[in-house]
Amino acid sequence: MSIERPGGRLLRPAGEIIVTRVKPTAVRTAYVTVLFADLRGYTGMAERLPAARVMPLLDEFSRTLAAATETYGGTVFHMAGDGIMAGFGVAEGGGNGARARTPSPQGDHAGRRHRQCGRSAL
Repeated sequence: MSIERPGGRLLRPAGEIIVTRVKPTAVRTAYVTVLFADLRGYTGMAERLPAARVMPLLDEFSRTLAAATETYGGTVFHMAGDGIMAGFGVAEGGGNGARARTPSPQGDHAGRRHRQCGRSAL
């Protein structure tokens, strides 16, 4: 099998293509929250400062976000460089995502407060 690309060039796979059928699982609807976060200005800082000064900041940032995620019942799914991807309400398969984890009855105001605290602490 090959695919013709513009200009007449052919693109061929390097090895065998394996196709397997996967049985579909039951579909469920869940309200979850996914958090994507990174360290503002990290690329410029990493270019200007020596690694010995950048790495402790990056370690602290990662530890702080991971601890906050766990504190509010979330799960860290991926960390790379200065970025993190975390989810809330995913493990239970339902609920109301991070809003269900907010310790205050103030609804979204409490979520906004957590974001502001997180931003100023870093």
